Amino acid sequence: MDKIEIGVAYAMVEKTIVNEILATLTNRGMRPPFVVVGVSRNGAAYIFRSNGVGMAPENLVVSSPEAFVKFPVDCLVVDATGEVQRASIEPRPPA
Repeated sequence: MDKIEIGVAYAMVEKTIVNEILATLTNRGMRPPFVVVGVSRNGAAYIFRSNGVGMAPENLVVSSPEAFVKFPVDCLVVDATGEVQRASIEPRPPA
């Protein structure tokens, strides 16, 4: 399983970051729909289904003990064929 490193500079995992991950995986041959599991260091967990890049996700599970996500966020992405990839969303160091 390859690891995709995506840096972010803000305190929430935004739709554009998820789209970047899904676009990268689609370019590597993965096929929608995708099920994405994201777990942050503070115990927040998110599971959603996406029919592809730019499509609105369907939230399946959202569980967050706090009002924010603590980075890094580790993601597991499963595609329509059962292929699994891991993505890690890391904070960017200050410029």
